[in-house]
Amino acid sequence: MALRTLNAKNAGALDKDLMSIGAFSLDQLMELAGLSVSQAVYRVHPPSNGRKILVACGPGNNGGDGLVAARHLWHYGYQPTIFYPKQSKSDLYERLATQLKNLDVPFTEDFNGSLKTTDHVVDAIFGFSFSGEVRDPFKDPIIAMETTKVPVLSVDAPSSWSIEDGPPASGPGAKFHPATLISLTAPKPLVKHFTGTHFVGGRFIPQSVAEKYDLDIPDYQGVDQIAEIGGTGTEAKKEKVVGLAERQGYDVRESTIEAVHNALYSDLTSCRSLVESFIARIEAYNPTINAIITLNPNALSIADEKDYALAAGNATGALFCIPVLVKDNYDTSDMNTTGGCLDLANSQPTVDAAVVTALKNAGAIILGKTNLHELALEGLTVSSLGGQTVNPYDHTRTPGGSSGGTGAAVAASFAVFGTGTDTVNSLRSPASANSLFSVRPTRGLISRAGIIPISFTQDAIGPIARIVDDLAVALTVMASVGYDPDDNATALIPFSSVGQDYSAALYGGSLKGMRFGLVEGFFNRTASNETTPVNQVFNGVNATLTNAGATVVTITSNIFNSTAISNAFDTQRFEYRQEMDTYLSRASLQGTHPSTLAELYSSGKYLVIPSQYSYVDTSLVSSTDNITYAGIKLGIQNLTVALENTFKAHSLDALIYPEQANLVVKIGSPSQSGRNGILAAVTGFPVVTVPAGFSPSTADAPVGIPIGMEILGMPWTEARLLNTAKLIAEVKRVRRMPKGTEAAVESVRLGEVPKIVPDTRDIPRAYPVGIL
Repeated sequence: MALRTLNAKNAGALDKDLMSIGAFSLDQLMELAGLSVSQAVYRVHPPSNGRKILVACGPGNNGGDGLVAARHLWHYGYQPTIFYPKQSKSDLYERLATQLKNLDVPFTEDFNGSLKTTDHVVDAIFGFSFSGEVRDPFKDPIIAMETTKVPVLSVDAPSSWSIEDGPPASGPGAKFHPATLISLTAPKPLVKHFTGTHFVGGRFIPQSVAEKYDLDIPDYQGVDQIAEIGGTGTEAKKEKVVGLAERQGYDVRESTIEAVHNALYSDLTSCRSLVESFIARIEAYNPTINAIITLNPNALSIADEKDYALAAGNATGALFCIPVLVKDNYDTSDMNTTGGCLDLANSQPTVDAAVVTALKNAGAIILGKTNLHELALEGLTVSSLGGQTVNPYDHTRTPGGSSGGTGAAVAASFAVFGTGTDTVNSLRSPASANSLFSVRPTRGLISRAGIIPISFTQDAIGPIARIVDDLAVALTVMASVGYDPDDNATALIPFSSVGQDYSAALYGGSLKGMRFGLVEGFFNRTASNETTPVNQVFNGVNATLTNAGATVVTITSNIFNSTAISNAFDTQRFEYRQEMDTYLSRASLQGTHPSTLAELYSSGKYLVIPSQYSYVDTSLVSSTDNITYAGIKLGIQNLTVALENTFKAHSLDALIYPEQANLVVKIGSPSQSGRNGILAAVTGFPVVTVPAGFSPSTADAPVGIPIGMEILGMPWTEARLLNTAKLIAEVKRVRRMPKGTEAAVESVRLGEVPKIVPDTRDIPRAYPVGIL
């Protein structure tokens, strides 16, 4: 049924009865109303959709509801800004404003300017008592809300609307139709003109008052202060109340650390339900994209332990109950570590990698392990054990790599974030190809102990996430290992980077005045369907940065040529055999596995793509004792000096360039061509990768193919790079969900964690197994 409405006269009388019969004070009613408004915002615009909320407050009670809602939104993890041009001198309203100022919530007098950078608007200007003509200072904001594409939620009544007759016939507000309306206590007659999402918030009305005014009280569910309903009159729909009992679990799509914690601590979900929801998505979509090698058989029991801790008030850790996927070259004591290689299928570490221990200590749940290009040697993400992983944005293309399983899985919301490794491109390539963020840290910042190795010089590890905020939390946890005697590169960490909280670095700052060096040598300017979209996206990046007040300097030095750098300075072939032989001979590595790299490549149970046959053959007979190796290391030192000189000569804050000069390659391609990761790999400089744009949509790629940008900084400047990435992400919002995995998936109660069987039938014939 549709709920009965409450006219203006009765609405005013109802408020008086609530304060007399109901014994509520005005500030209590305002608190309850503001709480309802905040829940409605959270329902229609979760933090993963953008945290910037512009709250427009009028001088009366409606404005007070908006102030209370803003305070709650801040505690939910949003970033509210208050437009409150006619601030009341009443003690109640002054205290509400002070509460917000104590939280450093900004107040603005420029509604239109703030609207340009916000993600959602709360219209709390006029309530049900409004009548007459709209006057300044609210005239322009209402006109702006009429035309903006930013979604608007109106409190009790869209500002300028008559409670009885709806929008005015002309003037400001005549065409104002907000996306969402929350009616406080009961719907008003104006809802017959409203066609958007409609909530009622009034879970405080005594039954005697409801009966006096003949009100219909919705069946509020769980801890909800709101109920979603249909309209009335000609546009009426069947009443629909959405609460905990009717939800298909917490919606984990595009979930963030902050959003998950808000849901957990608000009793909107449980840790077990979260894990079951992510597993449901994996079961639904992994058969298509083939990103997962195995799930953690203990994930549900670990989640239950977290729920017990939560109930006891002992929920601790920056990653409490955050489901994380790790690349299957990270040692895990509760799952085999295979590197995607059939000959390592039964290799079982008895000790976690140092960073896996750090993740667990921070409260994370290691949900499972992701596919990778076998042994992390290339970027196509195909392996003899895991098969071919598919890009969720275009099923004819690879997901980048070697950490492509993590990239595809995080893009498809199989976990909150994931981890990868990077010897040349392998964190940045999948981030670029899946519209994600990643960080390759300065060499030595994060311990690599317990990671299947390739190159002591070039190996790095780090997180891959959907937003910069999660990247910063993950980096903070992973870097918390600090100095590790099992990875002597960690002795390089300067005191200023020890124990650093990278999340704190995200706040403040400005692109205005920054200087970026655009590396021309990392582009392919030959026009084609594969290169032109990248060049066009970077034309847009250049314009965005310039419009934000930054300076972009074109760097034309001929030292910046990825092919030349790789040919001259790549150390992998000298270090690979020695590093792997050491890893395979460790006492902590149990199960059935080869004891040397040569034994592995004699087994017939491996996959090497043809373009790497000579690399592997050379690696098996090379070592760091080769005379050539010393010359390469000296050349890297010279390149490092040249790179530092580029920064100083041009007074640069960072270098920027496409991670890949062309679109991520098709499945079956000879290699992942066109990538630019080698500069950071050999010099050890840090890089943050950010989504830069998309190619035009096609039948194979309905939302386009993601294109990423590397931001390279000086050593130990991860905090500055993350801040820069956050600023760029705020002025250029890029990320889109993959079309093929965007639908919600209903979760079910699980008795045990299901077993995942990777699909190896899809390995392209171009990559024969067991051939070298």
